Formats: sequence, structure tokens, C-alpha cells
Amino acid sequence: MNSQMPIKLLFNRSVTVCMLVCLFWSMGMTFAQETLTVRKKINLPDFPEGAAYLLSRLSNDELLEVERQEAVYLAILIRDGLDLMVRMEAAKALSNTRGRTQLHQILDGLQRLEQFEEPHANTFIQLGHLLFKQPEDDLKQEKLPIQKMLGSSRHSQTRAILYAALIVIHQEVQSIWELASHSGADGKRGFLEGIQMIPDSGLLNQCYPLIQDLLQTSTSPPDLANAAMASAHITDKAQESFNTIKGLLLAGSQADGLIRALMMFQPKVWKEVALAPMMEWLVKEAKIYPIEGRSDVTFKLYRKFAEYLARYLPEAQANNLRKQFAAYGIRTLYLHVIPHVLQFDQKLLEVLKGEAVEIQIENSGVMPHNLVIGKPGSLLILGAAATQMMNRPEGRDGKKFVPDIPQTLLATPLIAPGQTETLRFVAPEIPGDYPYVCTYPG
Repeated sequence: MNSQMPIKLLFNRSVTVCMLVCLFWSMGMTFAQETLTVRKKINLPDFPEGAAYLLSRLSNDELLEVERQEAVYLAILIRDGLDLMVRMEAAKALSNTRGRTQLHQILDGLQRLEQFEEPHANTFIQLGHLLFKQPEDDLKQEKLPIQKMLGSSRHSQTRAILYAALIVIHQEVQSIWELASHSGADGKRGFLEGIQMIPDSGLLNQCYPLIQDLLQTSTSPPDLANAAMASAHITDKAQESFNTIKGLLLAGSQADGLIRALMMFQPKVWKEVALAPMMEWLVKEAKIYPIEGRSDVTFKLYRKFAEYLARYLPEAQANNLRKQFAAYGIRTLYLHVIPHVLQFDQKLLEVLKGEAVEIQIENSGVMPHNLVIGKPGSLLILGAAATQMMNRPEGRDGKKFVPDIPQTLLATPLIAPGQTETLRFVAPEIPGDYPYVCTYPG
């Protein structure tokens, strides 16, 4: 049975209104279904390097079709672009085969990722998610290997996971911060990024005084930006942190990192603060920004921030802000997947009818998502069609889990965890309710 949360794209005579909530299913789908799958046999070399190389030549779909054995599970554990559940299955199978904990297999996967020059972020996100699902007693038993790996790690994502693991093991923050500080800029960055992975609210609250001190005293732009982003994850202190970062922004501190941090706070925080000063600051900065630079990264960030502000401003102020930024070209809207909730962060987006629009969807979750726009009244039809694609995922234009039916208007491909996709279109002239859904089963 499908459990659906609908979203709408509502067009009236002058304004297009998009109400977005990710469609998802509670379908009881498990990978126990794999017992019914006939897998392809493959002859692998009997030495690990050769087996790993041969498997690396397979696409993700080909890899998942291969008969399971230890080398295949190892490849699945660290392969980019795979579903979290598949990776979880691999860690469990390796644990059974090798007689060591799942945590040990996850740490082994992180160690293997260190061999790659640029491993993809979503693999780290998923391994980190799996790591913090493991029993704390298992973590404590791996304390020395974690410390050893931390000393030799070269990827910031690895360091973030390991520093967070040490905080959980020690159940305190200050000594781990001192350890990170001795490792210079890389250590500080890893520690601050690691805070964003800590699942324990009590430990996060311990981080708050340290983060506040960094926000008030740091003269390093990267440290300031990372501290600001870490503070967004300390939900018990979110209001105080938001106001601190807001004050730093208005006082002229490094804007880019602070803006990115502010956009990480949950909607309920935005609704409780005075936004007019930030709107005035942003309009002033936009007006004096060189015209030739309005396609660069910083000005695009200003556009994004303007849209965030407009969501929570009174209607007249929001329309005025949008009108000012509309003069700069294509309108950009932004959506984030809320981790572990299977929803987009915005239920309402507004665009003018006939307006050139792009929606940037950032997948902050731990499994793939997409965005599908349908014709008016097609929500249930899209949901039913997507359900039928469970065993035949190929859809319109080769996009997986996108129903190839007349009711589908626009769609993104699957967006891997940690990745961003942009959907560009011209808003319809005809008024109506246009449903938005994520049709990936999960």
C-alpha cells in the first residue's frame, strides 16, 4: 500500500504556486527480494587487487547483477551512486563472512576510499550514516584503529567521520577539539564538519560553547564558515546561533560562508527572527555588485539567499525582493531533501506564469531522489505508475523511476546523496494545480 504525501504546483492568473513535499512509499520493500533473483556468475582472479580491478570495470547495474561473494560485497560497500540499503547489506554480509563487526567493515571501507584521489561525497555520507547506527560498544573497541586512521587520512570527509566517532567514544568535546587543533587547518575543518554527523543531542549541546567562541573570535574565514555551518546542527541552540551568524553577516564578516550556514537552519528558526535587516543588507550588496560579476559564484549565492528570505518575509516585501532580483535574469528556486524524513524542505514556491525558472534540488539525504512535475490532477496517476516501476525502473528518456506516461511533464534524473541537480523550464501560462513528486521508492 502506498503512503503518499502530495505536493502541488498551483497556477493562478498572475502567480504560479508550487507546493512541494516528496512523495514516498512505505512498501515493505527489503532486499530479501534478492533471494528470488538469478545472479550472473563471474570468474574473478584469486588475488584481491585483480578482483577489485575487474569489478571496477562494471557499471553499477552490472555490479548489482553479479553473484554475491566477498570481493563483490567489498566493491558494493565503496561504489559511488548505490542505494544505502545495498551498502548496508554489503556491510552485514562482510561481517558474517569475516567474523568481525559491521563497524569494522565500514571502517575498512573508509580506509579503501582513502586510496582514491576524489571519492564521491555521497559514499562518505552513507558510510558515516551506517557507522553511527552501530552500537557504541563496538565504537569503543575500535578506538585505537580510528585514531590511527585519523593520523594518516588525507580526505576531509574521512577526518570528519573519524572526529565525530571519537567524540561519541569519549562522550566529550574539548579534548577532541584540542587534538584536532594540533593538526592545523585540516584538523579543525574535520572536527567542525564532523559535528554535523553527531546523532546525540547531548553531545551536540556540549559543542555549543566551543562553536560560539569560534564565531566570536575566529579570524580565519574557513574556520568561521565551518563553525557557522556546524552551529546549524545544534538544534537546541538554533535560535541563538542564527542570531549570532546574522549579526556577523550584518557587521561585514565573510559573507559567503555565513550565508550558506544560515540557509542550513530549519524553517521554524527563520520564522522566529527579524528578517528585514538582512533583506536591506542583501539589496544593498546586490546594487553595488559589479555587473560583469553577476554570473559568478558569490552573486548566485546572493540570488539563492534572496529566495530564502522571500519565503519568510511578508508578501509585499517578498514580492519586492523577488522583483529586484528578477531583473538579473533567470529566476532560481531551491529545494533541499530533509535527511531521514523523505521530504523536501519547502512546501510552497512562487513563480510568475510564463517566467523562466530553474529549480536547484540538493539531495542532503542518504538515498537517491528525483523531482517529477505532472499535469493537473495527475498526482495519484503518477504515484500508481511509479509503483509499477519497482521491477522495471527505466523510465522516460532513460531516467529511472520517471513514469513514461502523458501525465509526466518534466523530471530530473535520480539525484545521488550529496549531489545537486537543476531543472529548468518556463512556468505554464495556463492556471491549474500541477503536482510535484519524488517517484523514487524508499
